[in-house]
Amino acid sequence: MIGQRDATGLVTFDDKVRTVIPPKLTPTHLRRILTELEDTKTGEKTQVAGAMNQLADGLKRKGLVVLISDLLDDVDSIKAALRRFRFQGHDMIIFHVMDNAELTFPFDRMMQMQDLESGQSTLVAPQSMRETYMKQLGNFLHDVEKAAGDVRADYKLFDTNTPLEIALSEYLYKRSQLG
Repeated sequence: MIGQRDATGLVTFDDKVRTVIPPKLTPTHLRRILTELEDTKTGEKTQVAGAMNQLADGLKRKGLVVLISDLLDDVDSIKAALRRFRFQGHDMIIFHVMDNAELTFPFDRMMQMQDLESGQSTLVAPQSMRETYMKQLGNFLHDVEKAAGDVRADYKLFDTNTPLEIALSEYLYKRSQLG
C-alpha cells in the first residue's frame, strides 16, 4: 500500500484496541508498523466485533480496511461491525487465519485440550468428537464467508500451513482476475 502511495496505518486488538498507528505515507512509518506487528503479543481473549466497532468510531476518512483475524467471535456481531464499515464507505478485505489443526482436526488419541482464551482444560477422545467438530467448523466457515459476502467484503481463508507469500499471491492473483 505504501508502495502505491496509499497512507497505511495499523490497529491491533484482543478484547479491546491495544495499538493504534494512524495512517501515514513515509518509509519510516512502514518500519514502525512492521516493528509493532513483530512485537505484538497475543491476548488471552478476543472480541473482534467490539474492537471493530471501537475502530469504526474513530475512522474519519474512507479507506481500505484489512481485517486479519481468526474471527472466533459471534458471527452476527462481526457482520454488524462490518456493516458499519461498509456504511461509512470503506472497502474491506478479510483475511481469516486458522491453524491447520483447527481446519483438519488431525487428532486421534485421548488428549488434554485447553481453551486458550479461558484456560480451561478438558480430557477428550478426539475420535468421538471429530465429526461434530468438522460439521460445526463447516457451518462457522460458511457463516463467516456469507457475512463477508453480504457486506461485499473480499474474504480469504488462510491455513497457517500455507506459506504466507503463497497464500497472499493466490489471493492477489484471484483479485486481479476479477478486475
